[in-house]
Amino acid sequence: MMNGPRTVGMVTATALALSASVAWAGPCRAARTGPGVDGQPDPWRQAVAALIAASADEGQPWGCSGGVILLVAHDTGATLTIVSDDGHATVREVTMPDDVLPLGQALLARPLPPAAPPTAVAPPPDQPSSGALPPPRVLIDALIVPRYAGRSNVILGGVSAGAAIPFGPWFGGVWLRYDALSVSLSPQGGPLTEVCFGAAGGRSFMLGPIELRGSVVPSVAVVTRDTGKPGDGETHVDGRIGLDARGVIPITPLVRAIVALDGEIAPREFGDDMRPRHDDDRFSPFPAYTLGLGVGVELAPR
Repeated sequence: MMNGPRTVGMVTATALALSASVAWAGPCRAARTGPGVDGQPDPWRQAVAALIAASADEGQPWGCSGGVILLVAHDTGATLTIVSDDGHATVREVTMPDDVLPLGQALLARPLPPAAPPTAVAPPPDQPSSGALPPPRVLIDALIVPRYAGRSNVILGGVSAGAAIPFGPWFGGVWLRYDALSVSLSPQGGPLTEVCFGAAGGRSFMLGPIELRGSVVPSVAVVTRDTGKPGDGETHVDGRIGLDARGVIPITPLVRAIVALDGEIAPREFGDDMRPRHDDDRFSPFPAYTLGLGVGVELAPR
């Protein structure tokens, strides 16, 4: 058995030379057994072997730190020396073999590298973010639209229905309106009815939860004037151009409330050839323009 400071110094010098001269490659550098350990009593050799095995654990602070482990037994225990790869030697005294493993782990330990930050995974571009509703595929509305018929001086009660397809902030669609239940505001005048069908194209703007829409609404109107005399009704087919502005208020993701204001003109009815028929006691000229104010609901399936 080797003992004494001189022997320890010689073994340590040999270990320093070995540590400085041997290059170890690979992802994990376990500690190596230094010279003289094989000649130590069996319990001490087993303790060093256990420390070598522990130094190969990549997940522990004492793992993969490299270096050389030396041990020299003497009468009162043993001298444990650990020489790092950069040549730094640390010497500690141990009294029994069971002390080699915990003390050696402490001497080999070094701070673990910080964990890599988790990589953020972006949602696929074709999927909406969590909690966001997809845009409506189609807009379907139904409104009650009382309106004033200018030049005829008549109030009409009407209903309308429409459908539009949105594409981004823009939309385009078609609509149909039936106006009847007329009330004349002139001493002379007869009832009017009209059926209008047309197109709509425009843009929407978000104002908080409320959506504002403006659109151009060209249409064709079939207007019938009833004089009250059998066979004396008269019908005009007029082309009209108008504007529609409405506010859309969400109630549920599917149902919305609508308040709409629209106006339209019929250029033909401003002509000089549409002079009043003075022989008609219930004369009411055809509308040259109309103004409507409507309320209703809209469905927005997705």
